[in-house]
Amino acid sequence: MSVDILKDYLDEDDYIELLSKTKSKEESIKRIINSGLSRSKKFELLLSIDKDEAIKYATKNRLYNDLIKYYYFANEYDKVVELFRKYKFRYIPNIIYDVNY
Repeated sequence: MSVDILKDYLDEDDYIELLSKTKSKEESIKRIINSGLSRSKKFELLLSIDKDEAIKYATKNRLYNDLIKYYYFANEYDKVVELFRKYKFRYIPNIIYDVNY
């Protein structure tokens, strides 16, 4: 059975996520980027396929809060500091304050 048949039964989020798990890496990346999903959701799905591609996408689309959140939870604090220095934030993203321990 072709995965494309399920498109009529799933919302776009679920369908794109399914494709990302069943199609080739390149095709999945292309479909995610060209989908109507939010940029944050695209970043999240891209992370599950290709970390470098996801980071490139987030940087290109200025998803700095998403990048900071990703690096923060990955314990890559040097990357968080690097983003703060590079983009000279005038605020601290809410994620730093909203962390639940």
